Amino acid sequence: MKTILKFSSTLLFSLFLVQCRTLDVQSAAQKPEIPKGFVPLASEALVTAGKSEAASYANDGKKIIFISAERSQHKLRPAYEPRVDSSKEKRLTFQDGEVVSALYATDGSSFYYASSTDEIKEDPDFIRDYRAQIQNAAKNGSKTNAETDFLGRSLARTEIYFSNREGSTIQRLTKSPGFDGSLFLTADGKALYSISRKSGAFKAYVSRPPKGNQTPVGRSSQSEFYVAQSPKWTVISAGTEDLKKSQLEISRTGFKPVAITRLGNNSIQPSWHPAGDWIIFSSNEADSFNYELYLVRRDGECLTRLTYTIENEFEPQFNPKSASNEFIYTLQDSAKSSIAIVKNFTLPVCATEMKKEFK
Repeated sequence: MKTILKFSSTLLFSLFLVQCRTLDVQSAAQKPEIPKGFVPLASEALVTAGKSEAASYANDGKKIIFISAERSQHKLRPAYEPRVDSSKEKRLTFQDGEVVSALYATDGSSFYYASSTDEIKEDPDFIRDYRAQIQNAAKNGSKTNAETDFLGRSLARTEIYFSNREGSTIQRLTKSPGFDGSLFLTADGKALYSISRKSGAFKAYVSRPPKGNQTPVGRSSQSEFYVAQSPKWTVISAGTEDLKKSQLEISRTGFKPVAITRLGNNSIQPSWHPAGDWIIFSSNEADSFNYELYLVRRDGECLTRLTYTIENEFEPQFNPKSASNEFIYTLQDSAKSSIAIVKNFTLPVCATEMKKEFK
């Protein structure tokens, strides 16, 4: 009987997550005016099956891990990997629930991921309440009260796990109610950063793999949404808890956090260029309904907008080993999302010298 109840709870919550995504806020973005002389990114489609997003490079830059939903084989969001130079894919997770974040461990033979697989079994009241919300929303044509992220995607209650690529060894690293995700692993594999709502607000935490003990990063006085670290610097997307305004703050040991973007809306999902001077990120500065890609030098100078489209472009990440400034990102319209790649990107020429305190 206990097994049947667990299965039923898992199935109900899985249905909730799938339905919740169909109720995502539809983009009301306006087609942006393209500046004269602007040269669009030379991007190519990398993954187009299903709704694919949240791609991340392995340390060697030769393969990626990503999340994909609405496939013919399933409706949930497991993690996959293709080789960058191949169309073949390997599914990496098979548990109930949804994966919201995934990245390779340093050696590329194992990976970390955030999934709802256990939280949906451990809180039947949560499942029951949200099932009622879904039913009422479907009946009245209204939205649910489910929490969402910056892109309007439902924010699942998740925990962090560590697994080998075969899935034969899985270790649960966290056990706290609510969201745990937005993972970032340092290049040496010694620090795993994540965002958690265990304290009631979005805050950044760090653990020392393979242990799951988390300690607060404590870099920003505001809510913290994303973390990315270079060998010397840490950049955090921080802002208001209602997700209406966030900026990139940069800091290092002995260095007070400084905002390096001062845009009107949100600046999120930062990723370092391998050389450590530039940060690529996504922002809805020009249109609150439309996220575009931007680039900024680590001292906040030479802010450059990279895309002008009516689609959302987000989750950019530079290839850590590419000599051609290669990066990947998610491209999303109102119906689906896919993963694109830019193989030969030219960094802008910055006329101003790097500020002394940022050298």
